[in-house]
Amino acid sequence: CEILSSEGISLKKLIVADDVSLSEINERRGVAGTVLVYKIAGALALQQQNSNSDMQQQLNEVYEIAEKVNDNIHSMGCALSSCHRPDGSTIFALPEGEMEIGVGIHGERGVLRTSVKSSDEIVTILIDKILDAKQQHETENNSSKRMVLLTNNLGSVSGLEMGIVHRKAISYLSEKGYEMCRAYCGTYMTSLDMRGISLT
Repeated sequence: CEILSSEGISLKKLIVADDVSLSEINERRGVAGTVLVYKIAGALALQQQNSNSDMQQQLNEVYEIAEKVNDNIHSMGCALSSCHRPDGSTIFALPEGEMEIGVGIHGERGVLRTSVKSSDEIVTILIDKILDAKQQHETENNSSKRMVLLTNNLGSVSGLEMGIVHRKAISYLSEKGYEMCRAYCGTYMTSLDMRGISLT
């Protein structure tokens, strides 16, 4: 950003902070929710190309929407293994039968280590924590019951396992009275080959 600004290029910087595993909002990392922020901002920027407004106004409008998405997006992940660096070493070790909840996309350890749970239990833990953080975070859409769900593969979870997790996430959110406007499931933002998932 500093280099581009010094070259006279108009820009705005937005740091995505959707990871609710870190309680302080100003400490949050960007995880898979980043993909949705980029896609929505990119789609709006493409639409703006055909408008008559000037470039600065277009930039301001895209930034405003991206900021609103960022304010309303909440994610959390978990892993059954660390990722492997290119040299084959792992970033952290997990004892047999344990898992990390609240992992980052750069291979960071989670904020909680627990015994391995079933996929249904994992989904309910993650969604409960996400919804709790959503309720604590004051936004104009805080009371909305409509949402987009993104079930993300952190690297080496099978398609079958992803489908099981995604199905449970949809049904659990429906039980809680939420309407899925859209639901995505796939490998969107990995932590190399980490065996884990995140929900946004």
